[in-house]
Amino acid sequence: MLEAGLNAAMPENFMRPYLEKFAGKKIHIVSYGKAAYTMALTASKHIKVAGGLIVAPKDKRMNAIPGLQMYYAAHPIPDRCSATAARATIKYLERVDPKDHVLFLISGGGSSLLSSPPESIKFVDLLSATRLLLASGAKISEINCIRRHISQVAGGRLTSFMKCHADALIISDVQGNHIQDISSGCTAPDCTSFDDALQYIRLLHLESAMPKSVMMQLRNGASGVIPDGPSKTRVKNHIIASGLDCAKAVAKKARLSKLRVHIMQVYGDVKSESEKIVSCTKSGENSCVVFYGEPTVNLKGKGSGGRNQELVLRLIALYKRKNMRCIVASMGTDGIDGNTKYAGAIYDTARSCSATEITRFLKENDSSSFFVKHGGCILTGPTGTNLADVGFVIVRKAD
Repeated sequence: MLEAGLNAAMPENFMRPYLEKFAGKKIHIVSYGKAAYTMALTASKHIKVAGGLIVAPKDKRMNAIPGLQMYYAAHPIPDRCSATAARATIKYLERVDPKDHVLFLISGGGSSLLSSPPESIKFVDLLSATRLLLASGAKISEINCIRRHISQVAGGRLTSFMKCHADALIISDVQGNHIQDISSGCTAPDCTSFDDALQYIRLLHLESAMPKSVMMQLRNGASGVIPDGPSKTRVKNHIIASGLDCAKAVAKKARLSKLRVHIMQVYGDVKSESEKIVSCTKSGENSCVVFYGEPTVNLKGKGSGGRNQELVLRLIALYKRKNMRCIVASMGTDGIDGNTKYAGAIYDTARSCSATEITRFLKENDSSSFFVKHGGCILTGPTGTNLADVGFVIVRKAD
């Protein structure tokens, strides 16, 4: 079931129909995000590429694709290579002939990989702001609203450097498939404002912790000194795949095993989302709850883990409390969960572990250490794609 979900996330399995319209055109590719390389590789097999660049994670080196420059940057916290890649992308777009066409290939992760602050913000301050936001437990829409307003390229600003028309093929890892939130919407009109960004910072109680240069940028924007992002761009944006596609593939596999399937999203706080999953679980029948999304974790401990492993551990605790035997699994389709080398975890609640032990690991956000100790870590390595997380709970009716 997990393999079916992961296979559905692979760009070569869904991109081809969208590439046919570009046959015969002079196409420049700008590909960035966790799926940047595999999306660019797929495109290069089906259309004639005039040139372009790829901005991908540093997890491994990829084989060269003729005509495309490779840049490797960091995720989830940007590094100097992220800024170099952003500047290189700007310069490349400035050189594209107005008669040519740019094809953006966008996947989640670009907020970090393609990241360059305006001159008023020091790069170290951008890093500090990013760390604060990622540890806050905020929704990705809130985080990316703020990031869009402290960036040279996010919130449609990247398109101001180009003179030609363009299309963007986008794979979504965010709730509602809102284009402005996928890699911070470098090709999308920004419907949020500096005022919105300031409001989110206040709601997250980060105003005093944020670097002064970041707060000055946002306040100048709110007062009209700096303009908001563009209300329209020269790019036609197309969502071509999302986490729901992965969930449907998992559900199809589950039905082959005669399981009654319920599909749901999980994009809120990991604690409340685990409770929602349990409330949808039927104990008296052969059933399967399939879920997809990216729940948020408010980091309080200093352990090793990620949202998938923490979600599974919380579900184990809840099902044990209800004395229900289930198989629980969750994994990131990008193959990376939090600050670990694992993609997620899978576990049978019938296995022996105490509620006290689970509570201890959760208190420290140390879910990965639990699964290293008891077994259940899912190890895929970086997958080259990113359609959010996918998981399931299987319940078998007692004989």
